[in-house]
Amino acid sequence: MLSENSIGRPEAFLGAVRRVGPFTSYETKPVPKYRITLAAFCAMTLSLWPLFAQGMTVVGSGYATPTGAGSFASDIRLAPGQIVTLFVSNTTIVSSSQQATTVPLPAALAGFSVTIRQLGASGGTFPAALLSVQPFSLCESFNIGPGCQLTMLTVQVPFEMVIGGDTPRVTDLIVNDNGTASVGFRVAADEDHIHVLTTCETQGRLSDGDNSLFQPCSGVVTHADGSLVSSTSPAKAGEVVVIYAVGLGPTSPAVKTGTSTPTPAPALAYETLFIQFDFRPNAVPSHPYFNPPTGVPVVPPVVPGPLFAGLTPGQVGLYQVNVRIPDALPQIPPCTDRTIPGPLSAFVQTNLTIDIGGVNSFDGAAICVQPPPQSQPAVNLAPANH
Repeated sequence: MLSENSIGRPEAFLGAVRRVGPFTSYETKPVPKYRITLAAFCAMTLSLWPLFAQGMTVVGSGYATPTGAGSFASDIRLAPGQIVTLFVSNTTIVSSSQQATTVPLPAALAGFSVTIRQLGASGGTFPAALLSVQPFSLCESFNIGPGCQLTMLTVQVPFEMVIGGDTPRVTDLIVNDNGTASVGFRVAADEDHIHVLTTCETQGRLSDGDNSLFQPCSGVVTHADGSLVSSTSPAKAGEVVVIYAVGLGPTSPAVKTGTSTPTPAPALAYETLFIQFDFRPNAVPSHPYFNPPTGVPVVPPVVPGPLFAGLTPGQVGLYQVNVRIPDALPQIPPCTDRTIPGPLSAFVQTNLTIDIGGVNSFDGAAICVQPPPQSQPAVNLAPANH
């Protein structure tokens, strides 16, 4: 097993990053109008209550959707240590962005705090750590009333939040706005809520070196030297690459909420993370499976686990998954050079998606790999029978 420090330099692939004290805010330049930190990489939003109901309401970013109407069916799904941005309505007007400037991260910022409350066996009240408080306007610039603004609270979910167990417990998220507490928003406490970071999740956008107008997204995956895997610098057979993600859940040993990851970095607490290589061009993420259907080009049918999966040293809430690309690759098309004109239907943005699956969630890192020489025998893609 590789050491967690043997590869992986997140500051290298993030370009010009802005450091706030010892904490890296994962902000690329040029700085966008609404600064986006690592926490804002959770892109799908879900609604719990009508947006402009009486009292505070929350739209939380995450990778789950409501299962139905009502507070019990429309849980926010969160994992311990997950970075998440909450969009809160009917709060005190926030005139400008405020960022955390120290590590450990504060439990309150600009008068706001967020708490996870668990009722039942092994429950308790656990404060979240705040990375930033930012205004988000829904109206024209001359409208500044409460109905025209959401407040973006970027937080780290407490690592202390309890998951699993045989005894049911109720988990709520409570927002406190300058001494006024919201109602409890129901939370489903999951083991994991995986999201692989992509190059399109900041307005500054990570670039793989070309200046074409059409710059699609790919997974934030690096070579051993910290440079970004891209269409102009693809991964090679047998190479070890580093995938950066959030929401992978508890680690062993545990890390305190809001603190930077120590060295050596802790690995995931449970061996429940699986990977799979999908060599279809432009493939979307799917959950790893042991017996692929006939004709699905995954290699091999059963893939060894990652070399390392855990937190990234020196960072807050950032995980890395170290994966070795197979030594033998199938005959696949190369990623398309975006400087050459052609129909978008023929564009090969990525030719390998590394699927990552946990207990409660999955995602994938879509990247470019260098195809094998034409003279090399093709890998047999027929799945084994188990």
